[in-house]
Amino acid sequence: MKPRIKIGIIACGVLATALAATLPARAETIFLKCGTFNVTTVDLTKKTVNNNPASITLTSIDWETHGEFVVHLHIDRVAGTETIEHHGQRFAPEPCNTVKKPATKF
Repeated sequence: MKPRIKIGIIACGVLATALAATLPARAETIFLKCGTFNVTTVDLTKKTVNNNPASITLTSIDWETHGEFVVHLHIDRVAGTETIEHHGQRFAPEPCNTVKKPATKF
C-alpha cells in the first residue's frame, strides 16, 4: 500500500474517532400518557420515572412517589397499562400510550 493511502486511512480513522467523541451522549427517554394523568417521563438510561428511582425491565416499570403519602405506580409494558396503589387501595389499570416530548416554555 502506498504511504499516501496509509496516511489517508489513518487520518480518516482519527477524524471519525474525534467526531464520535464530541457527540453528546443521549439518554433513551420514553414519554407516556396514561389515562387522564400528565405525561410521564421514563429515562431508561438513568432508570428513573419523573426523576424518581425506578425498577425498569422489558415487561414492567415500577416506582414510587413520596408526597403527602406514598404512591406505588406500575406500568405493564406488555399490556400497555398503568396501575396505581396507595393506602392499600389498588385502582383499575389505565391504558398508556407513547407521546412526543412535551413542549417546554423555557
